[in-house]
Amino acid sequence: MKRLSQYFVFAGNKLKRSVERFPETLFVTLLLVIMIIVRTHMDYDNPNGLYIEKIMMALAILMPITTGLKLATEKWRLNLIRRLVLNAVAVVLAGIYYMIIPDSLNEYFMIRCMALFAMLFIGFFVVPYFYNRKGLAQYILYLYGRFFLTALYAGVIFGGISMMIFTIESLFNLNFNENIYFDLFIILAGVFGVTFFLGSFPEIDEDVELSSYSKIFKTLFLYIVLPIVSVYTVILYAYFVKILIEFELPQGLIGNLVLWYATVSVLTLFFVRDLKDEVPWLERFMNIYIPLMIVPIVMLFIAIGIRIDGYGITMPRYFVVSLAFFLAFALAIMRVKKTDTSVPVILMLIAFIGISFFGVFSGYSVTLTDQNARLETMFIEYGLKDANGNFIARPELDEMKKVEVSDQIQFLTRNYEIEEIKALPKDFDQDKAVSILGFELYSYWRGNNNLTYFNYYNKDESTLIDVSGADYMMLSSSYNAIDNVDIDGRLVLSKDQDQPELKFISDGKVIAEINLEDNAKTFYLNQNELPSYEFGLPGAGGKLVVSLNFKSISGHRGQDSNDDANDLTIDMYEVWIMMGIK
Repeated sequence: MKRLSQYFVFAGNKLKRSVERFPETLFVTLLLVIMIIVRTHMDYDNPNGLYIEKIMMALAILMPITTGLKLATEKWRLNLIRRLVLNAVAVVLAGIYYMIIPDSLNEYFMIRCMALFAMLFIGFFVVPYFYNRKGLAQYILYLYGRFFLTALYAGVIFGGISMMIFTIESLFNLNFNENIYFDLFIILAGVFGVTFFLGSFPEIDEDVELSSYSKIFKTLFLYIVLPIVSVYTVILYAYFVKILIEFELPQGLIGNLVLWYATVSVLTLFFVRDLKDEVPWLERFMNIYIPLMIVPIVMLFIAIGIRIDGYGITMPRYFVVSLAFFLAFALAIMRVKKTDTSVPVILMLIAFIGISFFGVFSGYSVTLTDQNARLETMFIEYGLKDANGNFIARPELDEMKKVEVSDQIQFLTRNYEIEEIKALPKDFDQDKAVSILGFELYSYWRGNNNLTYFNYYNKDESTLIDVSGADYMMLSSSYNAIDNVDIDGRLVLSKDQDQPELKFISDGKVIAEINLEDNAKTFYLNQNELPSYEFGLPGAGGKLVVSLNFKSISGHRGQDSNDDANDLTIDMYEVWIMMGIK
């Protein structure tokens, strides 16, 4: 009982301290909770719903602003008048943000809203340590632990009250409003959760002692994550040596692997750097490990560069590049700067988020410029525009080129307003495609009346596959890569991602090649015959026998096309590849 009363006293002190220290933030939070509950109880199509949602977004942005201003007031010891002036400015900024929120809340605006909130949220962590003060990494970890403690308390309270409500409903035959559990969740998260969390903030001049560094985090970072990423580094270097030996560019998969590896590495180094004085070997480790990450980062840029060169810039690729630059700069700062690097790294993170989501260099703008230029190039190369920029209708254009142009237009019109797409007329729409281009646009899912779709799938899972004469069998598909699989120590099997050519390599030379896509077309037209090949082997001689058994095939063709392999377009296939050596 005494321990329970201590917990109540502890929580009460946190709540009291929060109310006294952050009254503006808590008032804004209370308004936000009320707005969320009001919107929840309104009909979905209520005309006032949009205004409530815009108010909610403005209040959400105002929360971290007021918190950051309160911390700034404490740090620079501003008087009450200046504090009130700053709060008034914050309210004005929130009002301006409310006015620029569009009536149509598209996906990208919501993403930018979350990015802005993230910048402000990260920003108020920096305020107590701006600019030349050590310990920000410890401070963030400390508050990270307080956040989970807050979530645990709020979760237990929510579960307990929910059980009470459910029990009362069941025993007394009552029927509360269906939104009561969501209302309870929002109230606990907003009122209790935010208040308790803010009550955990150390005083502005209070340092988080290194001894407060959680043993859980210390063990996690030093003795689990660092050994894992070290071994991962060795694996990546082994792969890079393989690339140099075989003179092959990295596959698309390497970009994703290196990106997550580098992100985890930078995050870990950021949090453990303050432990250098306590852990003697840590500084030596960082002096070796950070330079070793240069090669993986370079390979990441090469991999994403190949992807962009082939398919152009999209927002996901842009953000990969942006994150890669941030990771590279963060590593450089941590390697070069001998003093505390936490504040510069966090400020740089805020800057990268801002550049990536806002302004002329944002992912939105850069993607639009690049993809618009690609569409313009297609128009010129395919004769759909003359030298003066006038459109030329070409109904006779090759079908695959029509699909390519349609895909590019569909991509742009799905993600941007027509007025922003300079390669298209300002009044362009689907209905005008025939008069402008000479053909109807193929839909995103190829749902065009001029196409006939076909599918083949071996639905009978009990079908026997004849593997007589085969020593090896593997399943491949149109979208995966085969990364130099050894066959009998004499051959290497290779297939690039999204490419149809299956290559058989001996001593670095391609001795045979099978186009799986062409075989899928042939097999679809005559499913009684399985494609098979024989190739002579170098050296000691012998033959390699290869047979293909397609598990599934899907594609399309024009309605006026003949039953000819040249008239088919394969969208996807899965195939069993069986190989035997004679």
